[in-house]
Amino acid sequence: MKACATLTPTPIDFNNLPEKHNYLRIHKTLYGKPGVGRVLPLSAITIGGLVYAYSARGDATCVRTYSRINKDLCISQSTIARAFSKLKATFITSDKQSSYTFNPVERIEYNRSEELFYNEYFNVRGVVRRLKQSEIHVASSIVTKCLNNKKKANACTFSMRELAEELNFNLKTVKTAIKNLLYACIIVRAAEEKGNCKAKKSTYHLNRKLYLHIKRGLRKASEKAVQPSETIIIHKNADDVATEARANRERFYFARREIAERRAESNKAKALKDAVFATAEKEIKTLGRLIAFAEIRNPNDVAELQKRMTNNLTLRAEALKRLNLSEEDLTPKYHCTRCSDSGTLPNGRLCDCYERSKQVN
Repeated sequence: MKACATLTPTPIDFNNLPEKHNYLRIHKTLYGKPGVGRVLPLSAITIGGLVYAYSARGDATCVRTYSRINKDLCISQSTIARAFSKLKATFITSDKQSSYTFNPVERIEYNRSEELFYNEYFNVRGVVRRLKQSEIHVASSIVTKCLNNKKKANACTFSMRELAEELNFNLKTVKTAIKNLLYACIIVRAAEEKGNCKAKKSTYHLNRKLYLHIKRGLRKASEKAVQPSETIIIHKNADDVATEARANRERFYFARREIAERRAESNKAKALKDAVFATAEKEIKTLGRLIAFAEIRNPNDVAELQKRMTNNLTLRAEALKRLNLSEEDLTPKYHCTRCSDSGTLPNGRLCDCYERSKQVN
C-alpha cells in the first residue's frame, strides 16, 4: 500500500490554508534527556504526540485506524505499528488491544505540531515535496516558541545549538532544517536578526498568514473547550492487524539475530586481541587468495602454500584453545537451525519457529 501518493503535488498556498486546525502535542519527554540522546525514532515521537494530544485535549474519544493515521500524518502503516510497540515500553499504556493512554507526566511541556506540516506540500529550494520529520519537529518547536512569547508576538530568539540540545538533534540537522524552512517560507528571519554574537542567537518569525491561521484555531478551540479525555482508541481493521503482526514478526527475528551475531562478534573481538591468533587469521586469509591464484597460474607452488596454510590453521586452533574458545564460538549460534533466525526457509516458505515460540510463552 502506497502512503499518501499523489500524481501532481501542488505547494501549499498560504493565502488559502485548510479550514481544519488539527495539531499534535509532542511532549518534550519524548525527545529524551538533553545530552543523553534520543531513544525513539522521529516517527515514534510523532505518534506519541498524537496520543498525548488526545490524552490532554478535550476531544472526548479519538477513533482512528492505522490507515486514517497514515492519511493524516503520511507515515506508513508498518512504521505506525512499530511506533506503538516502541512507545508501549515507556510512554503509553494499553488497557485493551486498541486503547492507548499517554502515561502521566509531572510537567505539561509540549511542542505544538501542526498537522498540515505532515500532509501538505511545500516548495523547498525549488523542489515541491513534503517536509521531512526533522524539519517538522524543528518547525513545531519554533511555532511553540512564537506562540508562547508574551513580550513580542510571533517572535522567538535562540541559537541553533540550543535548539539541537532541546530536541536531541545533531547540530547539522538543525541547521539544514532551518535553512529549508526559510526557503519554504514557513519561517522568516530578517537580515539584521541573524545572530552575529558568540552565542549566535537569531530571531525568527512564523509566516504571518500561518501565524494568524494558528491563532484563529486557538480561539476556536478555547470556545469549544470541554472536559478533557484521557484515551485514544485505535480501531484496527484487517489490514492494520496484518501490518502489526508483520512488524512484530520482523522485530522478533531481528532481536534473535542481533543476540546471536553480537555474541559471535564479541568472541571474535576477544580472539583478535591475541597476537598469535590475529597474525594467523591474517595469514590464512592471504594464503587462501594465493592458493586460489596458484592453482590456475603456478600449480607447483600449491604444495608449499598448503603447508603454510596448515601451519597457520594449527596456530589459530591452539590460540583459540588457550582462550577457552572454539571455532563454533566465532560464528552465530542461531535459535532456529532451519531458518537461521531469518523467518524464511531455503524453499522460500515462512518458518514456524515464531508461532512455536509464542505457544511456549
